[in-house]
Amino acid sequence: MPRYQKINLATNEPIGEPGPLPDALFGLADDTLADLSRDIDPVPVEWVGIGFIYFDDPPPPVPVPSAVDLRQAKLKLYREGVLDTVESMITSSGDVEVAIEWTTAREVRRDHPFVNAAQLILGKTNAEMDQWFIEASQIGPMGSN
Repeated sequence: MPRYQKINLATNEPIGEPGPLPDALFGLADDTLADLSRDIDPVPVEWVGIGFIYFDDPPPPVPVPSAVDLRQAKLKLYREGVLDTVESMITSSGDVEVAIEWTTAREVRRDHPFVNAAQLILGKTNAEMDQWFIEASQIGPMGSN
């Protein structure tokens, strides 16, 4: 069932919580509902200065993937122009195990210490890194995007 937010037109502040329309208002166009005094004559006193705006629930948050495949990670880094920076960081670290993982791993895990180090070097917050993983996970198969 659609929900509407009651609005005080003078202050543009919401009144109460979103809910169903009053029965008397069913069938009115959204522009009429937005300012009842404009198109309803006479306006019932309880609706003077009141409007109803369709309230669409926000979509649920996209979960942060715990890992993306290595191809997605490298393409995302490349598209951001930082693939060379990250690969140089791996080479200059002298950490042979990280270098082997970077070239042979199937996935890049969000909680891997190297990802945390790269996050610091790239100057990303935790929220930005979470968003990075979400966006990288949406890179489809070869040739699709």
